[in-house]
Amino acid sequence: MDSYTIARGMPYGWATVKESGLPAQFLQKRVYIESLDKNGKVIDKIEVSHNEKNTIMAALYAIHGVRLLINEMYPKLFTELEYETAIKVLEEQYRVVPTESEIMEVRSLFDKYNYKRVALASEMEKSGQYSYGYFAVTPKSPYFGKKFSFKEALDFLSEREGLYYAVNNDGNRCYDFVDKPNKSQINYQKKKNGNEVVFLNFEDWTEYKIS
Repeated sequence: MDSYTIARGMPYGWATVKESGLPAQFLQKRVYIESLDKNGKVIDKIEVSHNEKNTIMAALYAIHGVRLLINEMYPKLFTELEYETAIKVLEEQYRVVPTESEIMEVRSLFDKYNYKRVALASEMEKSGQYSYGYFAVTPKSPYFGKKFSFKEALDFLSEREGLYYAVNNDGNRCYDFVDKPNKSQINYQKKKNGNEVVFLNFEDWTEYKIS
């Protein structure tokens, strides 16, 4: 029995990284330890054993996470713009070492929904775990206290062209309408709170001022 545990901090807590859970292709390496003299010259080199090599790879995975797997085994699967979102979604929505089918599932989600919609859906699901709901609305709103699973958030966003909300002078979202507000609601935000009402268009992910 192993006398150690290799773990990685995930958004949902600590998760054990097992050598047996890493892909065989990822583990197919040789690892050497070099001894250096005071001038940095190699004076000895030892190849680590198969089991020790796997332990080293598990430790490296625990440090770097799924990006280590993506960079080595799927270097062109995600674009530069999609890359960070892919890492974030894989670490928030999947196991510590995702399978190939799970990684390809994220690729399919990006193709179907757009990577920004997927990122927003993940954020909606995560925020609901630690608060009363994702949207900052009044108790009279149908979205008050509404929580979403990842799939529910994706379905919700896929049926919409965008979201309506108010932003403060710093451009930060501070109040949600979700659906299109009426004139009195827009004027109230402007006159009472000094906020602008905007529409986040899911087509180009640009905020448009609403008057």
